[in-house]
Amino acid sequence: MLGKAGKLVAVGFAGTLLITPGIAAAQGDEFEEHTVKADVDGDGRADGVTLREVSEDTHALIFGLAGEQIDTTYPGNASFPLQKPRPTDVNLDGSHEVIVTEYVGANTLTFNVRDYDPASGIRSVSTEDGAPLKLFEGGGVSGNSGYSCLDDHTGTRELVSVTAHVTSTPDDTPLFSGERVSYLVDNGVATETHRAEFNDVPREDPVMETNPESCGVSVS
Repeated sequence: MLGKAGKLVAVGFAGTLLITPGIAAAQGDEFEEHTVKADVDGDGRADGVTLREVSEDTHALIFGLAGEQIDTTYPGNASFPLQKPRPTDVNLDGSHEVIVTEYVGANTLTFNVRDYDPASGIRSVSTEDGAPLKLFEGGGVSGNSGYSCLDDHTGTRELVSVTAHVTSTPDDTPLFSGERVSYLVDNGVATETHRAEFNDVPREDPVMETNPESCGVSVS
């Protein structure tokens, strides 16, 4: 995928917490930022969530809470258009998470899920082994990836990730193989609850279905 300067670029993610009231906004016109609303601390009020390019190789994620501002920085590449952060609710726990683009590939976006913890500030949601949870979207003609949120009758919400790639093309119809993984997210940890592998299914198969809007929130 081409960046602002017509180059193939990628964005890497490795957050460093800064409990300081603000990343400097003194950027040139070539730098971008996006601001959305989310209730990241669960107090029932909308908080400003800003993703900002602060240099050619650094992005900042900023949560504007009542009475304070917290932020974290991570490696980025300002030559690529800045992806808008996505306010989400992956567990119905009363506070919102924010999905941030970690890597921009030719056809696929790689995401990291961030949330707010009163003790540590902005943190990455991790898997049980401590690694950052990765979500994917896209894939082009040779793959198909995405994520969804599914609610059951008890009011529990699971986060579902699908990753697949084309493994055969009978009659010029692409068939996909991959896996569908479900997680319960609690206190910044995504615990795997189910993993299903599938082989040679069409793109329209229900096991391939994803809907990021099912995780989305609207805060005014």
